[in-house]
Amino acid sequence: MQKIGSGQNKSASVNLTYVAVMAASLTVLKLALSFIPNVEAVTLLIICYASAFGARRTMTATMIFCTVEILLYGFGSWVILYYIYWNALAFTAALCLKKPSPVVAVVVAVVFTVFFGVLSTAIDVMFASVNGVPKSELGYLFSAYYIRGAWFYIVHVVSNFCIVTVLYLPVTVTLYKILGKDISAIKSLSLIRKRFSKKRDSKQSDSKRLPRNKSGLTENLQHDIQNKDGF
Repeated sequence: MQKIGSGQNKSASVNLTYVAVMAASLTVLKLALSFIPNVEAVTLLIICYASAFGARRTMTATMIFCTVEILLYGFGSWVILYYIYWNALAFTAALCLKKPSPVVAVVVAVVFTVFFGVLSTAIDVMFASVNGVPKSELGYLFSAYYIRGAWFYIVHVVSNFCIVTVLYLPVTVTLYKILGKDISAIKSLSLIRKRFSKKRDSKQSDSKRLPRNKSGLTENLQHDIQNKDGF
């Protein structure tokens, strides 16, 4: 009984450590990139954490992250946005990425980043309606708010697309190794990507190595042209 109890305590302490490190990394990384408007890596980390740790631990870390944000910046309409958005992202990513997939990760990141702009605008309009804006004008207000922030939303979507495309696999592989999970499926994805890039590079290098004459044509192409002219 003591062994079972000690094992459970050890497992609980390990889980708490993971969650604490996850929450801290979300906060630190957000602060580190806060000087760049609408560029963040929180989306990447939550998707990778959800893929490796599952929904429960990732959503717990996300809740802590959102609460720390309130302590740092105070209460505002964004608080509702954060609690809804980041937890929805964690749950969806865990559901869709039980088997790691860079394509699925990028799709989830892009769709949710677009949703971020819509949800943010909707919450702002909701607060405006509470403050006495007539219901008949809410549609116009939503359009005005969204168009005003459209440029920032575009930057947000493009940056998350690039960040998740480049970093999802290496970060997820690292997390799988930390957890001692089987990374054979991820390795196969990495090998496919490497083989594709090698084939592309070899084709480009072969085309550069072909001997060219003074006119800039390869010898084979010049020979074909001469044969056609002779015919």
